[in-house]
Amino acid sequence: MNKKSGGGFTLIEMAIVVLLCGIILVSLISAYQVYTVNQRRGATVANEKVIQDALNNYYFSLNHYPCPAAPGANDGVEVCTGLPPAGTCNANGLCVASGRDADGDGTADLVIIGVVPFATMQSARLPADNSPLQGVTVSGTQIVDGWDHKIFYAVSQKLTSGTTFNPTFGAIDVVDENNIDVLALPGSAHYVLYSAGDDGAGAYTKDGVLYAPCAPSKAEGKNCDNDATFISGLRAVSSGNNYNDDILSYAKINPSSLWNNSATDPSAAANTNAGNVGIGTDQPEQKLDVRGNIQAIKAYAHQVCDSVGKNCYDPNIIAGTGVSCPQGQAMIALGRANADADPGAQCAQVFPALININCGSKVLAGYTVNAQGIVSATCVAPP
Repeated sequence: MNKKSGGGFTLIEMAIVVLLCGIILVSLISAYQVYTVNQRRGATVANEKVIQDALNNYYFSLNHYPCPAAPGANDGVEVCTGLPPAGTCNANGLCVASGRDADGDGTADLVIIGVVPFATMQSARLPADNSPLQGVTVSGTQIVDGWDHKIFYAVSQKLTSGTTFNPTFGAIDVVDENNIDVLALPGSAHYVLYSAGDDGAGAYTKDGVLYAPCAPSKAEGKNCDNDATFISGLRAVSSGNNYNDDILSYAKINPSSLWNNSATDPSAAANTNAGNVGIGTDQPEQKLDVRGNIQAIKAYAHQVCDSVGKNCYDPNIIAGTGVSCPQGQAMIALGRANADADPGAQCAQVFPALININCGSKVLAGYTVNAQGIVSATCVAPP
C-alpha cells in the first residue's frame, strides 16, 4: 500500500514563489521610482511655468526683469549691485558670467546667475502710482523643484534695468545635447530657469545649503560651470559624460519673418518685407504708408511730395539755404510757376506801376489807383 505524504510545498516550489515575488517586487519598486521621478519632474515643470509667467508679468509691468537672488540666502531679494567679477561666484553662490556682446560695444555683456527673487517680485510697485503689480506673481513655495531644491535663474544683466533694456540685448546661449544652438540668434536668450534634476548637482536646498557640487565633466555640467552657455537637452541618466537630468526653460527674442535684427547694428530692427508696410491701412501704397497723424521731433526727407507721389520738392527750398528774390522783388508764392518749372519762390516786382513815376525834386507822399488802373502820384516838397 502506498502512503500519501501530507500537504505543503517543497523547497523548489518555495524557491520559485520567492523568486516570482522578488521579480514582482522589483518591478513594482522600479515602476514606483519612475512614477516618483515623473511626479517630481512634473512639479518642476509646473513651477518653472509659474515663474516664467511671473517674470513676464514683471517685465511687461516695469520694462525690465529682476536681478537674481543669492542661492545661499533665503530672503528672496534680488542682488543687482556688489556683484562678483565675471567668471566667479560669491560666498552665497551668486555668480557672474561673460555672455554675448549683444550691444556691439566690443565688451562681453554680463549674465547674473542665482535663484528666483520671489520677495522682490512680490513687493514690486508700479512707478506711476506706486500700486502693486497686477497679474501673476510667485511665492516662496513655487521657487523650488520637485526635489525641494531652488530653481536657478540666470538673466542678461542689461535686461535688468529700464535704462539699459533692449529686447535684442539677450546675452545667454542655449545648446542641445549635441552642443548645437537652439536659438535662431545664438547667445540671445533673455533668461534661463533650470532645475538640477534628480542628482541635484550644483543645487541649493530650500534652506540655502549646497546639496551637491557641480559635475562639470557631465553634459549637465554646462548649467553649473559658471559660464553663459546652458544645455536644454534630452534626458540621459545612464552613467558617463552624457548624463543630463536637468530641466531647463528659457525666454528668447521671438523673430518675425517681417522684422529681424539688423546685421550691422544689434540694437536696430530691419523690415524684411519685399512689399509695402501699412499703418492704419491694409492696402499700403508705399514702402511705409501711414494713414493717420505722425508726430516727430525731426523729420528727415530728401523730397516732400503730394498724396499721389507727385509735385515733389527739396526741403532745402524752405530749410537749409532757403529761398530769396532778386533785389527790388517780393515773393508772391512758393511752388511752381508752371507744370514744367522746378519748385521754388515766385517773385514779382514791388509796385510795378510806380516804376515810371518821377517826382523830380519832390518826394513821393502817396498814390492812388483809379478804376482803370492808372496810378496818380502825390509829390510834395521835402520838409
